[in-house]
Amino acid sequence: MEGAVQAGERASREILCDMGMISESEIWESEPPSEEVQPRPFDVGFWVKYSPTVSGLFKSLAKLSVVSGLTGLFIYHRYKQVCR
Repeated sequence: MEGAVQAGERASREILCDMGMISESEIWESEPPSEEVQPRPFDVGFWVKYSPTVSGLFKSLAKLSVVSGLTGLFIYHRYKQVCR
C-alpha cells in the first residue's frame, strides 16, 4: 500500500511539473518520516508467521485425503482376504 501512495504522489508531482507549478527536480524528492505517527516494531507470533495460505491449506487437505483414502483401500483389501 505504501508504494501505491508514493506512486500517486509522484504522479501528482509530474502533473504539477507539466502545468509549470513546480520544477522538474522536485518530482523525485523523498518524503520525510511522519512526526505524528511514530514507527514501532510489532511481534509476529508463531501461528501468524507459519500459518499456511488458503491455497496451501487446500493443497495439504487434498494430499492428506488422497493418502488417507489409499491407506484405507489398502487396509480394506488386505483384511477382506484375511476375514474370509
